[in-house]
Amino acid sequence: MNLTRYKPSGKISTSFYLFFVLFMVISIPILSIVYIYLTYYIPFIYINFFITLGCGAALGFVATLAATYGKARNAVVAGILTFVAVCILKYVQWAVYIPLIISEFFGSSMTMGERFMETLFLLVNPAYIIDSASIINEIGVWSLAGADVTGAFLFAVWVIEFIILAVAAVFVARVQPGQPFSEEANAWYDEAPEKIEADMPEDISTVINALDNGNAVDFVQCALAGKTNDSNFMRLTFFKPPENSSSLEPYYVDIEHIIIAGTKKKPTTQANKLAAFVAITPETARSVIAQATTASSTDIPNNEQ
Repeated sequence: MNLTRYKPSGKISTSFYLFFVLFMVISIPILSIVYIYLTYYIPFIYINFFITLGCGAALGFVATLAATYGKARNAVVAGILTFVAVCILKYVQWAVYIPLIISEFFGSSMTMGERFMETLFLLVNPAYIIDSASIINEIGVWSLAGADVTGAFLFAVWVIEFIILAVAAVFVARVQPGQPFSEEANAWYDEAPEKIEADMPEDISTVINALDNGNAVDFVQCALAGKTNDSNFMRLTFFKPPENSSSLEPYYVDIEHIIIAGTKKKPTTQANKLAAFVAITPETARSVIAQATTASSTDIPNNEQ
């Protein structure tokens, strides 16, 4: 068996595009309304940063769902489409934001129905959005440290906000297309529920290089060595082929270096990915999982008197 690290085929199905458009049509209006009203009524810049980050991640998650159901194996295409979706999201957000500002800041007391109709009007009239944004940029509608935020500084805030949305969304959206996929079975690999933890070997790079070259002897020894250090260890995550694939398809394994610091009450965990989706024979993977699981269960102390 010729083993190597997993590389996505780059294939994109028609169903992915359909799922993507459908999910975005549903989610973008919802995310726009929630985002605008949260950031307006929670006027704290630090909290707004996390709201913006969360909105971008939520849009990326929607793209992930489309990639999952549409079986997209091309992270570049998924990223580009998600960036386009972020641009549309930002446009819809402005269409929601302007009626809110007119009603709340300028005191026109628009009803929710009137705001909705104004939003629909703005969606098909981008020139009004540009003109309104120019006015808002000139006069400012919020302050920082007692000074109104306007002009170039406010524009920079808008740019940074867009960058945060785009980076978060694209980052999340690109994850699923890079996950192991069986072209033979036309299905995603499954993550094995068992996560194996063992002491970190000093020569881990040598172990990984040998595994890349099809030699799993050192890897198996490390995986079955057990864990004696609870704050500095290696964690293995296996991915197994779908059930309807052939017995020749390899397993894949992620290798992480886990460092736990801090106190018992407030521990901090740092996970460093050492290798992603390294191929391993099914026989070796199943043997390691079975032996490690058995060893782990026998290590549980018997408290019966």
